[in-house]
Amino acid sequence: MFLLAETLQPLPSRVLLGWASVAVAGLVVGYYLRRFRWKFLHPLGLALLFAGSMIVVALSANEFLGRLGSFIPSSAFSVSPIWSWEITLLVAVGLWMSIAFLYPPRVAHLPRTTQRFLVAIRYITATLIVLMSLRPTLQWTRQDKEPSELVILTDISRSMTIGDMPGGLSRYATQSKLLTDASTVFDKLRNQGVVSFKEYGVDLKSVENLADQPTDSLTAIGDALKDLTRSIQGKKIASIVLMGDGSQRSLPPRLEDPRQAARVISELQIPIHTVTFGASQLQGTTVDLMLENLRTSPIVFVKNRAVLESSLRALGAAGRELTVQLLIEKPSPDDSSKRTLQP
Repeated sequence: MFLLAETLQPLPSRVLLGWASVAVAGLVVGYYLRRFRWKFLHPLGLALLFAGSMIVVALSANEFLGRLGSFIPSSAFSVSPIWSWEITLLVAVGLWMSIAFLYPPRVAHLPRTTQRFLVAIRYITATLIVLMSLRPTLQWTRQDKEPSELVILTDISRSMTIGDMPGGLSRYATQSKLLTDASTVFDKLRNQGVVSFKEYGVDLKSVENLADQPTDSLTAIGDALKDLTRSIQGKKIASIVLMGDGSQRSLPPRLEDPRQAARVISELQIPIHTVTFGASQLQGTTVDLMLENLRTSPIVFVKNRAVLESSLRALGAAGRELTVQLLIEKPSPDDSSKRTLQP
C-alpha cells in the first residue's frame, strides 16, 4: 500500500486489487454485524465499516495523487509520519476501535440522530489526528525562465605584456585570441543580454570591445571584485569568469584583499572561474621587479634627514645590474601648503 512509501505513486494492479478486496470484505462484514440482534457486535461492525471506508478513501486518494504527477510534473505529494508506519497504523486502529466500543454506550440515552452525529464527530476528529500525524506535504515546483548573466573580467594591466606564452605571444595577446575564437558564441549571448564584458586594472569598467593594448599600471583584483559586487546587486548572475595573470599589484587606496572580495561573492552563491595566463616561473629575458616593505617616518622635521628603507625582490634578474631610482612628487604651484623636498 502507499503507506509504505514516503512519496505517493500509483499502486501496482495486484496490490490495488488486494487492498480493494480487504476494503470490500470489511464493508460487507461490518454491514451484517450491524444487523445482528446482539448489540455488543454493533460497535465492531461500525469499526469495520469505518475501516473499510477509510481504505477506499486512501486507495482513491493514492491513485489520484499518484496520477497527478503524470499530468503536472512539477507537483509532488509526500508524507512523513511522526512515528514509524507500524505505530501510526496501530494508533489509528486504536483510536477508531476505542470510539466504536467506548463512546456509543455513553450516548445511548440520546435520540438516534444525535447519537450518530456525535459518533461521526468523534470519528472525524480521530481521522484528522491520524492525518496530521502523517504530516502530508504537497510540493509545487516552478521553473524560473529568467535568464542569468555571465560576467567576464579581462586584465588590462601592463603585466599582461610579458611574452611568456607558447609561441612567444604575450599574455594579453593570448587572452585576446581566446576571446576572439569564442566571439561567435559571445555574440549570440550578447544579443540575448546574458553576457557582459568588463576590464580591470586600476579601475573596473564595462566595455563592448576588448582594448588593443593593456594600458593600466596597476592590477587591483580585489578592488575589481569589490566594485563588481556592488554593480551586480539585484541581478541574477550565473557565474563570473576572471581572466588575467593572477598577480595582485596595486597601491593605496586600492588594496582590497582578493580572497576577501571573492569570499563575499561566494556568499551570494555566485561561482568564480579563473583563467590564468603566464608561466609559473619567469623564463628567458623576462624580469619582474617588486618593491617590498617600504618603511619611512610619516613626519619629517626641518633640517632633519628622512630615512627611506625598502627591499627589492627581483625575479629573472640573476647576474644583472639594476638601477633603482627614487622619484619625488613635486606639489602644484598653487598649493602653498607644500614645499619642494631637496635631494
